[in-house]
Amino acid sequence: MPAELCMSSARVLKLRPYVVGGTPLTVHVRVMASVTTRPGRQLAISLTDGREVVVQTATSAELDRWHTLLTQVLMFRPETCCELVGWVDAKPNGPPRYFELYNNGLALIYASPHRNKIGQALGVVSLSQATVAADPSHAGVWLVTDSSGVWRCTSLQPVQAGGATVEEIFGRHLRR
Repeated sequence: MPAELCMSSARVLKLRPYVVGGTPLTVHVRVMASVTTRPGRQLAISLTDGREVVVQTATSAELDRWHTLLTQVLMFRPETCCELVGWVDAKPNGPPRYFELYNNGLALIYASPHRNKIGQALGVVSLSQATVAADPSHAGVWLVTDSSGVWRCTSLQPVQAGGATVEEIFGRHLRR
């Protein structure tokens, strides 16, 4: 359904259909299981009870913004923890970006490690939809390739000292 989305300060997602007579829908983020994108600028929100809400966004930029924002909100679940941090370079001459890789295989991209509120993530990469390989020409550099291009990951630091290595963390999330 084509709809306008807004989120309240209580983390309640409100969907207002553009169609005349359409019923508004309210979804609390606590019952969201996942957020994915689909062709045709569609945002699919899976709920913990098995239901799914699919919304068509007006633009690709709006789709990316909502997908990133809702994914960032999902990262606050108690079972979700950050495993790996580092820097990524998606474009040859673009500014480096900071990323956080979570145990659910999703990486959030930021302008810098200095962030303090929801909505600052610039994008999200799902390792389940990407390939990850060590860069043979540069030690300590990993290449993550998804539909948007190749991400060069450097300065990688596992979050827990003495925990899994970078290779083990990436290995858990590789597409098989």
